[in-house]
Amino acid sequence: MRIRTQLSVFATVTSTTLVLLVPLLIWSVIDFNDAKNDYLLANAIKVNFFERSAIRDQYFLRHENRLVVEWDKSKSTADFLLRQADGLVHSDTDTNNLDNLRRSIEDTAVIFHRIAIINNPVNSTNNSSKIYQELYKRLSSQLLLKAGEVSDSVIALETSAARRIEQSYQRLLITLGIFAALLSASAIVASLYLTRIIRNRVLTLHEGASLIAKGNLQYQIPSEGYDEFSELARSFNVMTARLTDEIKSHIQLEESIRSSELRWKFALEGAGDGVWDWNPKTNEVIFSDRWKEIIGYAKDEFPNAVAAWDEQLHPDERDSVWASIKEYFESKKKNYSNEFRFRCKDGTWKWI
Repeated sequence: MRIRTQLSVFATVTSTTLVLLVPLLIWSVIDFNDAKNDYLLANAIKVNFFERSAIRDQYFLRHENRLVVEWDKSKSTADFLLRQADGLVHSDTDTNNLDNLRRSIEDTAVIFHRIAIINNPVNSTNNSSKIYQELYKRLSSQLLLKAGEVSDSVIALETSAARRIEQSYQRLLITLGIFAALLSASAIVASLYLTRIIRNRVLTLHEGASLIAKGNLQYQIPSEGYDEFSELARSFNVMTARLTDEIKSHIQLEESIRSSELRWKFALEGAGDGVWDWNPKTNEVIFSDRWKEIIGYAKDEFPNAVAAWDEQLHPDERDSVWASIKEYFESKKKNYSNEFRFRCKDGTWKWI
């Protein structure tokens, strides 16, 4: 399988898994926030209960009408919180606790208002009836008992909310752990895979390329497989094979040219002719041994330089020689042919 295909499959599987986990992560976060809000609401109900208890205790001591008004305000707040508390119901136990709490709060409100109604006769100087006193005591006792029931229901509701927030927090941690573990595992797998590719494929290519660069054109890089690195290795092998063939062809061509030049030089010098060759681009000139011999020089005595050749030209023909060469370079002549006098080693002149 091609490396690009393998990476695409790996990326697709990882992305799909992460996409599937994202809704679970979002749900866990939302569930945790809901549980936290439920706990805050349960705590607000508990605070409201203690507030009403404080108002009740103050009323027992002072019997002021303003405390009745404060009680009613606190009761309205409790009703509002209980309506919101319907979202706290997540089990039958929560339903029972909430029903008991609502019923107990209503009972305490009724009892408290009865106490407020008979409060004037109890504190009146003209009231000496033991019936009202006894009724006051009984209602106060009932109010305290109902307050205990309210306290139990509030604590049970808060405990349930606390348990739920703990469970939601644990689920959120587990989901985050799975998400992080998956990301870490993906990174580790990708790192190991890339390490294996570098160790088994890239290093092999590097070693092979180094050997080829050092001149070992016969080396064949291992190219098993069908991935991109195998194709690259096969391309290297094909390239080195073609380069080897071209080098062989070039060597054969050079040998053929050298052989032809030797035969041509042998043929000319065998006939007694001197040969010279001039490359105007590099200003390099070569005089054959026979050419130097004709003008009286040994093969190492006359320098292979155009300036040395120019110095030996006869002064009367130097300008015409260079003019003829110029005309040939400017394509005014198809062939270069010229006759001129040339000074030999002994100072004599020869026509060339």
